[in-house]
Amino acid sequence: GLSCGATSGFTDPIHQYTHGANGCSITGGYAYRGCELGDDYTGLYFFSDYCSGLIWTLDASNGFAHTLQFDSNFNVSSFGETESGELLVANLFAGTVYKIVNPSNPDSNGDGIPDSCDSACLPDLNEDGNLDFFDISAFLNAFNA
Repeated sequence: GLSCGATSGFTDPIHQYTHGANGCSITGGYAYRGCELGDDYTGLYFFSDYCSGLIWTLDASNGFAHTLQFDSNFNVSSFGETESGELLVANLFAGTVYKIVNPSNPDSNGDGIPDSCDSACLPDLNEDGNLDFFDISAFLNAFNA
């Protein structure tokens, strides 16, 4: 049989957590390489627990410290990645795939211009809490800048 240890060709885990209230099975993920979430997330490794639905990040630059990011409210069965490096999670039972977004950061790259690094699901371009003519105006002003 297989074993994990110095003689098996594997290295020791870089992270582990107690199963129980926090879950039962790690669902592997990806290191974030996109731009929509913002620079604070670049290089962080996203992973989940299948049973709890909790999604964490590991930070290799900080001794592999782990941080709880959010609760997906479903059993994450797999991670994926778009061509531009944005992260996806799959819900096996519902047959759905979701993109991880940062709802608190509509201008992810901080350039003040709606562009491909900004989440496409946030059309409130002038950030006034309303979807209206002023959002169209903000887009046209940015486009003509």
